[in-house]
Amino acid sequence: MKYTSLYNHPYTKVEHATGLINMDIDFTPCFNWNTNLVFFWISASYKTGNSKENISKVTVYDSIMLRSEPRTHKLKFDKKSFEYPLVDAFKSLAGKDVELEINWEHMPVIGPILKVNFIFFLFSIKFHWEVLNFLTKEHRYQINQ
Repeated sequence: MKYTSLYNHPYTKVEHATGLINMDIDFTPCFNWNTNLVFFWISASYKTGNSKENISKVTVYDSIMLRSEPRTHKLKFDKKSFEYPLVDAFKSLAGKDVELEINWEHMPVIGPILKVNFIFFLFSIKFHWEVLNFLTKEHRYQINQ
């Protein structure tokens, strides 16, 4: 997992952060005659604002794997960017610790749905900012050092 950018979205006026994922996951053992589909997602949890009680949890990637499509049972992420960004209306993502969690639900043809989740990565959004004015709007750009 690698953090890539943090910016203020020009339309929504909230802070967005994105990243890249590098990992391989094989869900083939989860499939059998009773598996209808497996729904997989990666979620991120982080504190927002100044309060310790404000915790945001967002999905950054998701996938539906059907039993009838074995090619989708193996996920290979080679610098795969987040499908959905981390979002913070308080504009306080810089310096925050982010916890990534793998989740999946095994949805059988018959029987209860099995849900599995575990934390697999922790990272901090840390970098230096340079503030520029562009067309009377403030935009933030990351300085690579």
